[in-house]
Amino acid sequence: MNDLFDSITKSWDVETCYPPLQHKWSPHLPELGQCAVTALLIQERLGGIIVFNKKYHHYWNILPEAGEIDLTRKQFEGIDIMRIDGYKEIDYFIKNEDTYSRFVLLRTKVTRYEMYSL
Repeated sequence: MNDLFDSITKSWDVETCYPPLQHKWSPHLPELGQCAVTALLIQERLGGIIVFNKKYHHYWNILPEAGEIDLTRKQFEGIDIMRIDGYKEIDYFIKNEDTYSRFVLLRTKVTRYEMYSL
């Protein structure tokens, strides 16, 4: 599981960032704007559910065996985003063409990273 998480975090870039935040994205805070696509990829690979915090439009995962997984929480340092307002099905994200295309791009980058880091 840690190999997957490492592959994801090393694959984030401005192209996989949520478009309204792309101008703020930097290698110093690579998790900025990556929550939806990261949650989708983790669910695709590991299962579980995607949960969200409505106030901050933040998504993360709860896995049956591992519990809460949030690789992008650092972008909210100092803010309590632990409240779960519900869960989202993958169809919710697929309907949004931008989110889905960024998810496919992240999945491609992660797969490429995994292939070349063996």
